[in-house]
Amino acid sequence: MEDSWNLWILWNQGFPQGHGTVWLRFSSVDLVHWIERGTSIPKNTTPYGDVWTGSSVVDSTGSAGFGRDAVVALMTMPCRPLGGQGTGRWYSRDGGASFQFDSIVMTNPRAKDSSLSDKVFRDPNVRWHEPSRSWVMCLAEPGQIGFYRSSDLKSWKSSGSLKNSDLGTLECPNMFPLTLHGADGRIVGEKWILMCGANGTAGGFTTGTHYWVGAFDGERFVADEAGQWLDGGPDFYAATAFSGISSSASEHMFVIAWMNNWNYADAVQEQGYIGQLSLVRELRLQLVNGKPVLQNRPVDSVRSLFSTAIRGKEQIVSDKQEYFWPSGVEQACCWIDLTMSPVDGSWPESIVMSVRGGSGHSTRLAFDPRSGNLSLDREQCGPIPKQGEAWRVRRSVPCDYTKPVLVSIFLDVGSIEVFLDDGASTISALLTAPLDATAMELTAKAGQVGISKVQIRR
Repeated sequence: MEDSWNLWILWNQGFPQGHGTVWLRFSSVDLVHWIERGTSIPKNTTPYGDVWTGSSVVDSTGSAGFGRDAVVALMTMPCRPLGGQGTGRWYSRDGGASFQFDSIVMTNPRAKDSSLSDKVFRDPNVRWHEPSRSWVMCLAEPGQIGFYRSSDLKSWKSSGSLKNSDLGTLECPNMFPLTLHGADGRIVGEKWILMCGANGTAGGFTTGTHYWVGAFDGERFVADEAGQWLDGGPDFYAATAFSGISSSASEHMFVIAWMNNWNYADAVQEQGYIGQLSLVRELRLQLVNGKPVLQNRPVDSVRSLFSTAIRGKEQIVSDKQEYFWPSGVEQACCWIDLTMSPVDGSWPESIVMSVRGGSGHSTRLAFDPRSGNLSLDREQCGPIPKQGEAWRVRRSVPCDYTKPVLVSIFLDVGSIEVFLDDGASTISALLTAPLDATAMELTAKAGQVGISKVQIRR
């Protein structure tokens, strides 16, 4: 098999008849087309319970004792005989096709703390830190992300933490370096990113992927300022960052996320939904008004999913004239590119694009030049799950109207992912529209907008 990427997902095998988690493996040569390769770690194989979430590394020097280039996975396991969540070490000598259990290498130091309602000690994320010549780990703990060091991926020593009590239970932390780009696109330095799944309800957001930009010295991460949200939608959680073995992590880093929300995850599951992942995106750390912002754009190979491209005409859209979409573009799954421009230097009061419409359904994207944002409204996208308060809330992201706005939309059977200006802002959400709801509309209110460079891939 040619060189490929490996993706392991945590699969609840047997749901709803039974429970048991496995690591199910997929591979891809382009980060878009994924082929299932079977179970790498089966359930019911250790006295410490099944595997949960974690990370894997290629141990090129054999520091863990399993030989050069062994794949070593560190992952959370329930470890009930040891008091609670702990970290198990597994290894593979066949490139990750199958793993063998080695031992529990970390146990929960607060397993007996009766003051904690959630004794979280999970989701280890590991990478090699060349300046300190050591393996480093970040781990989700109560009210903080802990940092650890090791020389052999087995003996771990605590080196500090980043405390945060405002984001609920933290999950799936990631820490990695990334080059910083200036306004002219040139590289102006390097920063470290600390990223995790978090709950922003207290601040008016929802569950999503939160990140901090800062510095890491091999022991501690120090944030430059308050954290930010990577995606403004309701369904971009537990994002995992990764890079290729042969590429520089600081120059090329990718991310993929679980598309769901803890506020209604059980409810959508009851409707027959069994989960999905987002498109793979490439991360870019960009200075925006002097502030480092983590942007994310889909990998270029995404467009290879589609065999046909249909171009639309340039048109001025106004109160009296909506956009005329070319025939044959209404699909449950498609990719839409277009550019919006002011007319005679002025934007209309609002621009509304409706997708997955018909039979009383629609998912609305409202562009508001006055407030400088784009909002997503899925009140009428389809059946709203139980516990749907978080589903109904409109979500917004910044949109720069000082120039033409580049809009890219990926529509799938059960989701929408929107990218503004090549990933400067993104918004991702699940949809419950029926398959025959495929109509599209584009209208303007109180003014005119120019629509150009329209292309729909299907």
